[in-house]
Amino acid sequence: MLGLLLSVVLFCQVVLGLSALATGYALMPAFLGLLVGAPIGGRLADRIGGRYPLFAGGLLSTFGFALVIRAAAVSASATDMVFPLGVIGLGNGLAMAPLFSMVMAGIPEGLVGAASGIVSASRPLGQALGTAVIGGVLQNRLAIAMHDQAVIFAAQLPPASRAHFVGALSAATGGGSSGLGVMPSGAGGDLLRLAHEVVAHAYVEAMIPTVFVALIVMGVATGSSLAMSNGRGGKRQPG
Repeated sequence: MLGLLLSVVLFCQVVLGLSALATGYALMPAFLGLLVGAPIGGRLADRIGGRYPLFAGGLLSTFGFALVIRAAAVSASATDMVFPLGVIGLGNGLAMAPLFSMVMAGIPEGLVGAASGIVSASRPLGQALGTAVIGGVLQNRLAIAMHDQAVIFAAQLPPASRAHFVGALSAATGGGSSGLGVMPSGAGGDLLRLAHEVVAHAYVEAMIPTVFVALIVMGVATGSSLAMSNGRGGKRQPG
């Protein structure tokens, strides 16, 4: 989830040009969906066990990831992300309480504290790992896409400026060794416009496979939930 949010936050700021505050507002549907889904997931886990709410929540989140991929475009607006993020938040809310209930089900009374501590510790560990993996994939894809897009848009510049333009943007993501260089006079306005176009197109091109990685991981996790026993948090083995 945090890995996905990293991609979406950068999309809002780099591609859509939103401020940090506006980006926070744009992410609100995910957290509103979480608030709606969490109590529903908890009630369902108490009534029918955690397996099926957990599966449903994971399936919703996976679908939401696919919607984010579909909505990611240079021509997109913040409203295009409202429904995908809301679906992801709802799915995470549905899965949160059932997951904790299933993990804690069957734990002897004497080990409840230790088990709860392990669960609490595993969450930030998973969040850090997910952010690192998503960030690494995004950086790798962005370095390639930035160079490719710079080459495409450089065709709109005078021939003398093209090599400097491509080198500067490639170097910005570690894809090249050239510096910014000095552009001919009169090219500044074009450079600013084209540089933004390059960055926006490159980011979208890099974001799509990056979110797809998160989608695959979420899909695998969702499928694996069906192999879990349909436990409830209130049933524990005697210590």
